[in-house]
Amino acid sequence: MGEAEEKRIAKLLLQRLSAMGLQAALLPGGRCVRARMRLRGGPFPLLDRPAEFRELVFATAGPKLKVLEPAALFQLPLIPVAGCTSASMIEDRVRAAWTAHRSALRDAHRALRAIGVASGVEPGGATLAFPIGVEEREAAARCLDATRVALPSRGPLSGVALSRASERVLVRPLGETASDVEIALTNHLERLGRSARRPRITVEPIAAAPALDVLPARPKPVGSGHRVLLVGPLLGRDTELVAGLRRLGHRTRIEYSIQDALEAFAAQSFELVLADTHIGRAEGIELVPALAEIPGIERLPVVLVDERARESVRDEARRVGAAGYLAHPVDATRISAGLARLLHGRGQRRFARLGQRLDVQRDGSDPGFTIAIARLGLSVRTTRELHAGGLHRWTIRLSELGEDMRVDAQTIYRIPAAGPEDPTAGLRIRSFPDRNESLWIDYLTALTDPKPDSSS
Repeated sequence: MGEAEEKRIAKLLLQRLSAMGLQAALLPGGRCVRARMRLRGGPFPLLDRPAEFRELVFATAGPKLKVLEPAALFQLPLIPVAGCTSASMIEDRVRAAWTAHRSALRDAHRALRAIGVASGVEPGGATLAFPIGVEEREAAARCLDATRVALPSRGPLSGVALSRASERVLVRPLGETASDVEIALTNHLERLGRSARRPRITVEPIAAAPALDVLPARPKPVGSGHRVLLVGPLLGRDTELVAGLRRLGHRTRIEYSIQDALEAFAAQSFELVLADTHIGRAEGIELVPALAEIPGIERLPVVLVDERARESVRDEARRVGAAGYLAHPVDATRISAGLARLLHGRGQRRFARLGQRLDVQRDGSDPGFTIAIARLGLSVRTTRELHAGGLHRWTIRLSELGEDMRVDAQTIYRIPAAGPEDPTAGLRIRSFPDRNESLWIDYLTALTDPKPDSSS
């Protein structure tokens, strides 16, 4: 959906809300509407007491609304309002969403109390918080629902700027005791603090791609441009291996712990992982099943590297599904053929494909739409045939976010036009020229982890 179409829909929505008797106005940009409505009465049962609210203020985001006022309801997720024909129907949707949210917080309170965590309702009656065992009294964790906890900006994260707001949310932090919860939260806070303060190590290819709007179609060497993640101190300090991978055309990144490796996937996608078998107190083998839990990843090849060859570790690596097992030192040239097989093998799909239709444009002109998307790929139906191997700049329209994304993508396969259907092309994303890959990952994560409809 283009900008003109979004503005047209916003104007129609403005007329519809005004006809319901709401005070409504377009926000700057003309894509969203801000509206104010009177509530018909009846208290909202907060966590500690019922409260009377006279007005509701919200902003639209497509067919959904975000409550802005009263502040007690600000934590509610986006609420679908499609089909609402009156202010009372909108109010009913908001009340249903609050009932579901309040129920989730009560479940969280019972779960925390069962393991000995003393949680309490904060002033305002809309949030549930509990101490995390640090010296600063105001450093409390706040429950978003029964499984997600918002971490405090005070305490270990005081003065630390995180790259994304979602890093402050920890999923499933509960354990068997209150001590388990406290340890999990403080350890996570400390990891975030260290990660934010430590510079990232990134090795770029020797020859950077030219900064052209339309990149010329040209054959690529096998393995060129693939992303490889190295995990652990043994591999991280191996400058010869890193240089060898760079000579093969691969782009590498180094992380020194399993937690940092997993968090790296929130900002970037990798096609192959090389990991130490021993990473601090953890085992590299733990990384294999952990990667499978990351949204959008289906089966990523992981090669474990041991300080010395041990048959027992090799058997364990094979048992958990590792793609390979090597003994250090590793010569990039000697293993290049094996890496190419892992990177180009067709037997396993690395990234989950989602059947999402998005408007796209090739080189700013040829229109089309996606029939499937993934972390590093697109399947596009377009008006023109595309030649295999061609590298072009594509613009993807994320209408739900009101954002356009540009990617440089190479045509991997093509299906000619058949009957009334336009040609189809399979694209591999080579780069994100605007350095906003995390936005793409956030979008895919939202698709693979949909929130329940609070109106049902």
